[in-house]
Amino acid sequence: EFHLIARFDLYLFEQVCLYMDKWRKEGKSPCPISVNLSHETIRQKDFLDPYVQLVQKYSIAPEMIEFELSRTLQEQGVAVIRQIVETIHACNFRCSLDRFGGSTVLLHLLRELDVDAIKMDSSFFSSENNNRRNRFVVEGILKIASQMQIRTVAEGIDNDSQVRYLQQA
Repeated sequence: EFHLIARFDLYLFEQVCLYMDKWRKEGKSPCPISVNLSHETIRQKDFLDPYVQLVQKYSIAPEMIEFELSRTLQEQGVAVIRQIVETIHACNFRCSLDRFGGSTVLLHLLRELDVDAIKMDSSFFSSENNNRRNRFVVEGILKIASQMQIRTVAEGIDNDSQVRYLQQA
């Protein structure tokens, strides 16, 4: 309602950079961080400029940051998303397709976009989808992603049976 989400995105991103900088100064090795960007943020002209300034300010390697493209954004059309992915990569950040397959499996996006990762929707791993047909879909997505050298993340894995399910896929 107040269109503050873009400012909130940037605030949270700076907090991430602060922690990564703090960990590095403490001698810890920070892990890569995934960051959701709101649709409103991405619509802004030169939306990555303040993010680039923050990683420079805190001496964070851009490849340690992965921007997640939401399902809403995925529905904008391949040309729009391709431009966003290219912009993200031009700044040396990584990008992923978030909640991949949640409502539809958008395989054409894998063909058209040079993403670094896909984050498979948790609905693939719920108990009601624990059947042979679902297993074939999961195995197919994992195989395609592997062949295309796209990293996969399974969202919503929170018990041993789901871990075993993935280990068998």
